[in-house]
Amino acid sequence: MPIELQTAERAPAGTGERRPGALVRAAATVGEAVIGGVVAFGDASRLLVRNLFRIVTFRFKAGRVVDGLYTYGWRSVGIVAVAALFVGMGMALQVEVELRRFGASQNIANVVAVGIIRELGPVLTALILAGRAGSGIAAEVGSMKITEQLAAMRMLGLDVDRHFIAPLLLSVTLSTFYLTVVFDIVGVAGGYVIAVYDLGIPFRTYHELTKDILRRSDVITGLAKSLVFGLIIAWVGAYCGLATRGGGKGLGEHTKRAVVASSFAVLVSNFFLTKLLISVLE
Repeated sequence: MPIELQTAERAPAGTGERRPGALVRAAATVGEAVIGGVVAFGDASRLLVRNLFRIVTFRFKAGRVVDGLYTYGWRSVGIVAVAALFVGMGMALQVEVELRRFGASQNIANVVAVGIIRELGPVLTALILAGRAGSGIAAEVGSMKITEQLAAMRMLGLDVDRHFIAPLLLSVTLSTFYLTVVFDIVGVAGGYVIAVYDLGIPFRTYHELTKDILRRSDVITGLAKSLVFGLIIAWVGAYCGLATRGGGKGLGEHTKRAVVASSFAVLVSNFFLTKLLISVLE
């Protein structure tokens, strides 16, 4: 009996001693995560500022910009155009169902044109490129990092930013811009297809409504967003590539992280850019 009582009394005491240790470890884990996030953001910010300075001062390899425009821009025209066509047609069908209740079906031109050019065009184009360009940049730079090609370049006195990072930032930003233009044109054309051939709205009527509703501020808003989104995609992809470690497994993890982080950053920044551009342009 005495032995059993002693055992019963020790168990709660042992449990109580362990709890503070678990809390300390949990707090330490949270603290390390916060500090690591702050350090990572600082490193990424330095990377961005450093390469923006190279772009502004034209200290980058122009040939690699052309390669990037082809790889991440021109080769994405097909998928962006197809996506835009079906987004425009689907949006026209959905909007017409709601406007039909008020006898204003022909006014789908207002919603489709403005919705695509101000919001859907830049956002969806950026999300497509986040999967294509973001993952491609992270994989390319990350593979060079883990195979020590970047270290070898630095030993030879070559500037990695000038040869790779700055051209990637510029080429993806420009690619996002002109792919957004493609998305806008094809998406609005998809609305025309549904309006004219499916809903029976005269082409001239739909065209006049589209011209009347669109303003210069709508176009500026969408294209300004596309430049920021393209820069974010390239920036996040390059940083994740440079942060790669741990061999093939680490490369896959950082490539996935680049896509998720850039997509999330695009969606969050879209809200703040919308508020800013409305206050400036409207």
